[in-house]
Amino acid sequence: MEEVKLGAFALLIGILVDSSLQYFSIISFYGWALGPFNPFWDWTLWVMFALTLNSSLEFLKKQSLITSAILGMVFGPLTYFGGAKMGVAFLNASPVHIFSLVVVWMLAMPLLVIATKQVSHTPKDNK
Repeated sequence: MEEVKLGAFALLIGILVDSSLQYFSIISFYGWALGPFNPFWDWTLWVMFALTLNSSLEFLKKQSLITSAILGMVFGPLTYFGGAKMGVAFLNASPVHIFSLVVVWMLAMPLLVIATKQVSHTPKDNK
């Protein structure tokens, strides 16, 4: 149940973040989407990424939120560049757009880590 809660939270964050980035023309995703939202395939990336926070990225739960913010600032924007290189999006690599991605991920990564910590500390039901 922890993973479902975390995945749902990440899905909401991902829709908000990437739909906003697309709305402000920082990135344009290719693929079928519902109205102004980011494409469905992108939704799954956010859920899958969040699930790594309880496995391969579990060490982040023991680090300071500043560490998460720094890692988000570096690696978050790199994922968008990777997606653009693969041809699933168009990324305008102007300094303002890159700065926008850095700020978004500086906030999103610690938020996801906090959510992971909260979900992990949910008391178990003893039924």
